[in-house]
Amino acid sequence: MKFFYLYVLVATLISCQTEKETSTTDEVSTPTKSKRQSRSLDENFKSYWFDGTAEISSYELNQARYGEMRQGTAVLIYVTEPFDSKDQIKADRIKDDNYSVLKLNATRDFNTGIYPYRMMSSTFLPLDFESNAIKVAASIQEWCGHTYMQFNENNTSYDIQLHSYFQSEGNKSFQIESALLENQIPSQLRLGPLKMPVDTLNIVPSAEFLRLKHIDAEPMER
Repeated sequence: MKFFYLYVLVATLISCQTEKETSTTDEVSTPTKSKRQSRSLDENFKSYWFDGTAEISSYELNQARYGEMRQGTAVLIYVTEPFDSKDQIKADRIKDDNYSVLKLNATRDFNTGIYPYRMMSSTFLPLDFESNAIKVAASIQEWCGHTYMQFNENNTSYDIQLHSYFQSEGNKSFQIESALLENQIPSQLRLGPLKMPVDTLNIVPSAEFLRLKHIDAEPMER
């Protein structure tokens, strides 16, 4: 499918700057109760990502929309935080079944003619065990309306909620089989490029791509 690209190709991003900003997040030391295979993290990774700060990278953005390339800005914010395994949300309290995640907040802002687009997704990749993203939440705001899409892992599938100002898309709940999510690829690269899966894969396109193209969420072989 010629319109589908990996995250770094959907929006051509030219790095401008990378810096670290203070955050209040601390490493959670309580063990996960997951029976999945533990994820191996080296000491360099731990000392960088569990130091209570966030990594912020800003980019120039070239985004295809309505048959033209639009200029804008994109920002990637990475931070580790404790995650509640039951509610699949940032944990407010220390519990035995909490685990650590690498959260990526990714924003894109650009104009199409006179009106602006604002997109943001939050992707939660577990660090305590091997897994695809546990959760992705994404929203798009523009002058025509607002769209929201959320993926939540549920064993071997993803529960998906979709809310849109389009009647044909709005207020849906459905499931798809579990697969690698395109939204998690930047976070997966942070774990180490050599740890990326290779060969033919089933990949679910990014939530942003799905909503801009108004297509159903399903794994695609790539």
